[in-house]
This record gives sequence, C-alpha cells and structure tokens, in this order.
Amino acid sequence: MEEIKRNPRIANNRISFERFVRSFALIEILLVFAYAKYIATFSVYGSRLWLLAIAIAVFAGGSLVLSWKLERNWLSLLSGTMLPVLVFEVVSMWKYSLVIRIVSIIVGIIAIALGITWASKKVSQIKRVNLRREALIIKAARASRIICCLLLIGVCIYGKSLIATHFTVSYSDIAYSLSDSYNDIPDYENSLTANIAIVAKIDPDGGWGSLSIDEKTAVLKTVVRIECRYLGMRDSAPSLELAYLEEGLLGQYDNERDVITLSYNYVVDSGSSGYSVVQVLCHELYHRYQRCQVNLLQAIRDSDDTAKYANLLFLDNAGVYEEEFSTYISPDDNSVVSYYLYSSQKLERDAEKYGNASVVDYYEQIRSYLGSN
Repeated sequence: MEEIKRNPRIANNRISFERFVRSFALIEILLVFAYAKYIATFSVYGSRLWLLAIAIAVFAGGSLVLSWKLERNWLSLLSGTMLPVLVFEVVSMWKYSLVIRIVSIIVGIIAIALGITWASKKVSQIKRVNLRREALIIKAARASRIICCLLLIGVCIYGKSLIATHFTVSYSDIAYSLSDSYNDIPDYENSLTANIAIVAKIDPDGGWGSLSIDEKTAVLKTVVRIECRYLGMRDSAPSLELAYLEEGLLGQYDNERDVITLSYNYVVDSGSSGYSVVQVLCHELYHRYQRCQVNLLQAIRDSDDTAKYANLLFLDNAGVYEEEFSTYISPDDNSVVSYYLYSSQKLERDAEKYGNASVVDYYEQIRSYLGSN
C-alpha cells in the first residue's frame, strides 16, 4: 500500500468527462468569437474562416482525445482550448516573416523536448514498463501542450509588434474627378454582346498574340466601356494608358486623374495572355467602382435629407473602403510583410475577386462565340 502511494498518479481527473466536454465546447466558442472579432491579425472571413474551423476541429479533437480518460483538469482544459486559436494565429503570420517560421518550429521542438523531459522525471519511479510508458505519454502530452501555449503567446505578441511598426501610406485626398472620355455611354452599344467580335481577340484563337499595340489598346478600351456599363458607371469611363511601371507592378488606378495605367512591359513585351491582362484591367476598374461607392456614402452623409441613410447595411462595404483608402498599405521593396498586409485589405481582396470572376465570364462568352463562328 505504501509503495502505491509513492508512485506518481497516471490520471489527474478532477472534472467529469461530460462536464469537461461541455466546458471545452463553451470556452472554445467564446475564444474563437473573441479572436475573430478583436484579436485576429488578419481577416478571418471567407475561405480563411473555413481554415479556422478546420484548425479548431483538428486541434480541439486531438485535445479531447488526450483528455478522454486521463487528463481532465483546468490546465488541460485551458491549454487545449487555447492551442487551436494560437496555432491558427501563428500560421496566419507564417508567410511574411522568416523569423516567425523559425521561432515557431523551435517552439514546437522545445515544447516536446521539455514535456518529455519533465514527464520522464515524474514517471521514473514507476516500475511496471507498460504503466511507465502510458504515464510518460500522458504527462508529456499535457506538459508539451501547456509549454507550447505559453511559447506561442510570445510568438503572437512578437508578430503583432512587427505588424504594428510597419509603415502605411495615407491618402490625404480621396476626392473624385470625372474624366471627359467616353461621356454619355450608350447602353447597348457598350455591352459585351454588342462588342463580342472585338473582345474575342483576347483569346489565343482570336489572335491576341499577333495584335499590334494599337489593336491591343483598342480591345482593352472596349473592355473598359463594357465594364463601366456593367458596374453602373455609365456617365463616364476612365482613360487608359500604357506605361513602364516599377518592377512587379502590373497596373494602377489614379483617382485624381481618373486614369488606369497598365504595365507596357506586361501588355506588350512579356507575352502575357489576353485574359491575364483583362484580369488586371478589371481589378483596377473595380478600384474605380469602390471610389464611386465611397463618394456615394460621402454624398449621403453631407446632405441633411439623406444623412439618416448613411448607416444602411448595403453601404457597409463603402465604409470599409473609405477607411482603407485613408490608411492604404502599399507593398514596397519586395517586403513579404508589406505585400501580405497589402493583399489582406478588403479593397484588394474584393478587386481581385471581381477581376477573377470577370475573366471567367469573358472566357465563357468568348469561347461560346468562337465556337459558333
């Protein structure tokens, strides 16, 4: 009897399994909600929300398995619920910092090593080999999980400090000016149906690769008019220019001049497909459309008769765009940090999504037209 008392306990079950599961689920839901709303370094909406759900399911499920019979206590409960969120946050910051990648790997190694070392000392007095092995696994998993959570908190704090000190570009003026080009755009004449023979030149079978620079520009100007009609910007369309832009920059929209500039090298010299060029063009056109939404919101606010409508749900995107335009983050100096921050902005995510969807639509319409002619 005395020898049994000297042996360290294998199990540490201070909470019943049913209560443990209920508490685990409740705490996990609260943590995920707080993380997504207040703590997340980057947006967790869209596809990233599914990644968060998968991470929670995998790590939370693993924590429950480890605690199924043997480690039901508050330490295992809190560390088990925190681990999925911490891992997801570190993975979110993984891409833009080599230091974070290295530290994250070291954290995992240290956590496992310390957990096994601590557990080995605790179970060294157990004489039965099978019990010693079982106790080693249980206690090592528990200790590793706790140590890993503590170290990951440090990694997350470092990552957030890195982002907080990153330089952002502020626009002092987001005034909107109309261009004189393409005023009074007729309705049908600027539809895709009416211009399908011209737009079909985007396709390789339509001859994009053999078009001259003037012919390519004419096709792209037609796409501009089609997109302005589709997006409801029928009173005017932006001017289109080709210019040598800095390396890596394929296109840009100048709001003050109302001009879209595409990279001359990308359109003419690089051999890029017509569809990829149109994707960039539609991306920039959507930035113009976003400006129009911001202008509408500002006009509604500025009028006493319409100010009460400024908080309507359909204007939410315009509010986000307005804020991001005022603190716009530009990628610079090939910095992975700045590029990841740049691409995480809703302005850029929505424009990229629209550009991709537009190319799909153009491709389907053009292939259908070429197939019937």
